Amino acid sequence: MTRPFSLFPTLLLWLALLFSSLLHGQPAVSGTVRDSLTGEPVSFATVYFDGTTVGTTTDDAGAYRLPLSDMKLPAVVVATHLNYRSANRLVERGGEQDPLVLAPSAYEIAAVEVGDRNNRERNLREFREAFLGTDPGGRRATLTNQERLRFDRTYRTDTLRHADVLVERHGLPDDLRNVQWSIDGKSLTFEQASDLRVSSAGVLRVDVPDLGYRVSVDLIQFSIDYRAGSTFGLGTYYFEPYEGNGKARGRHVRNRRETYYLSSQHFLRALYADNLAAEGFAVYEMVDDEARPIDLTAFLRRVSDTEMAIEGLNGRRIAVLYYHDRRGRPLPPDRRKRAAYTTSYLTVLGPSATFRADGTLGNSPISFGGTMGAFQVTRMLPSDYRPE
Repeated sequence: MTRPFSLFPTLLLWLALLFSSLLHGQPAVSGTVRDSLTGEPVSFATVYFDGTTVGTTTDDAGAYRLPLSDMKLPAVVVATHLNYRSANRLVERGGEQDPLVLAPSAYEIAAVEVGDRNNRERNLREFREAFLGTDPGGRRATLTNQERLRFDRTYRTDTLRHADVLVERHGLPDDLRNVQWSIDGKSLTFEQASDLRVSSAGVLRVDVPDLGYRVSVDLIQFSIDYRAGSTFGLGTYYFEPYEGNGKARGRHVRNRRETYYLSSQHFLRALYADNLAAEGFAVYEMVDDEARPIDLTAFLRRVSDTEMAIEGLNGRRIAVLYYHDRRGRPLPPDRRKRAAYTTSYLTVLGPSATFRADGTLGNSPISFGGTMGAFQVTRMLPSDYRPE
């Protein structure tokens, strides 16, 4: 029996082929990931543009393809895998790249001897507070693969006079080591940590439910300097969004927008676009405890199509005020009467410091304090984020 001919399956096939052709015709960065010892392809590796939501997983041939539709080059491409050390490369052009080569990882699970367990638990607690934050959003975030973390400290020797009276009143702190009393029992010599340094032998996974991101972090260096009162972190980040539906999506959109407007990313984008006032910012230099207006554009030099440098502000302290409405959105100068504002501080720690059009810094020597100074991963957004 002759079956009636239908154009519908043929049309679907044609549309699928057309979509595939259009997709592969778009600009992209592509290549393979290979084992450094065998040269064999590494499948199921995660490859992404650092600091963005643009990523993928390698196939059985170790191949990957990252679209460039929302990206501007140069950008750093990172490859990670559970059984390998991560690798990254600066990519300046689209198309096929040289293979990314991963070295097998030989890390060991962190020691959990009874004598070190209390110290490790204390280190983990301190790291979590600094890395995730202590606000409700930080407490709701979860950190996995924390067994890969390694901790170290620098200790300094100090002597405390009249320690007998102080110890009798307040007790002896439990974070001291090599404690020695003087012969007369009045002075105390001890070693005390001046910092906490953290590294990771593998990728960390952070779930940030308030923002709707799962963040993969290849943590290269993280340090807390007690004397300077500062926190510094260096690593690569991959953001995988999960939007949710209805109220969940609305909450994610709102929280991301509020986080963005109070961030250094927002400020640097506005500075790059010469749009500080319209984006709610007022900038002052602190001179002898006096705030004097300063035009930051006079200190900018264009480095490339996507980068600018701040020059001539080495060590000068800049106050950044952000005026906003009740929903955190920026207010232009003519709407700031009796408006709420937050205060941040910008310090350039070198003769020249670059920043990018997307509001990111890389390893640039620019330090933020105050509202914009929070380093917590729970307050980070991908570099390709745009407020809705």
